[in-house]
Amino acid sequence: MDTFGEKRKARKYIDDYVDIMINWYKSELEEKIKLRDVVLNLTLAGRDTTAQNLWITISLQWEEMKKVWGEDVKKFNSKRFLESEDGNSREMEVLDTN
Repeated sequence: MDTFGEKRKARKYIDDYVDIMINWYKSELEEKIKLRDVVLNLTLAGRDTTAQNLWITISLQWEEMKKVWGEDVKKFNSKRFLESEDGNSREMEVLDTN
């Protein structure tokens, strides 16, 4: 199995698709910002769908993950600190699933 070749082929397919979409809408899009939005929407649509699929997969397997992780899950720290764009740390409470 040539994964490098497959990845290159998939990347070329995506690049070609984006080029086709840009050329298709180029005549309709007079401003560069609108063209950027079209490309951004294509990119984000795939990312959001993938994120949702991953989230539901993990959520459905949570009980199974508890069995696999055992005591480590019980010791999990329920507080996380997130770095905001302005550099300030913000505390976020994570819901307890027990």
